[in-house]
Amino acid sequence: MKRNVLFFGLCILLCGVLAPNVKASAEEMVEHTAHITDPEFAGVLQEMVSNTFMTMSTRYTINWSIRAKAMVGSSYFWQDPGDEIAIGIKLSGYGYGGIMDLDGNIRYVDGTSLAYAFKIYEADCYCVIVDNKTDSKITAKGYFAR
Repeated sequence: MKRNVLFFGLCILLCGVLAPNVKASAEEMVEHTAHITDPEFAGVLQEMVSNTFMTMSTRYTINWSIRAKAMVGSSYFWQDPGDEIAIGIKLSGYGYGGIMDLDGNIRYVDGTSLAYAFKIYEADCYCVIVDNKTDSKITAKGYFAR
């Protein structure tokens, strides 16, 4: 019995030593903050995809076409402290995805595959934004939930 346990332990040890290193493919999203007047957003054309204010629904589909160096946003909606706004967006090119309040304060993540939940600290109206940072048109597909 002891020999079987020793053999099993040795097999596990060898598998751990001889197994190739495995890298995780998922990147952790890093939240950034900015203001609409900051240089990185200067000259960016903004478009609203729908009405100024949204309905009472909590989940919305994103299927947007975004011109080069442009920003597209959803309608504004009210959020209370403690709420979250979650995004899951796949971009065809590099860009920013995030939220913006009525004062122009932006919180965003960057890349081509964006999945993040923004915690709300202040009661305000927010919209979801996607900012195209490339020199050509991109598409944004996914969702946001509030």
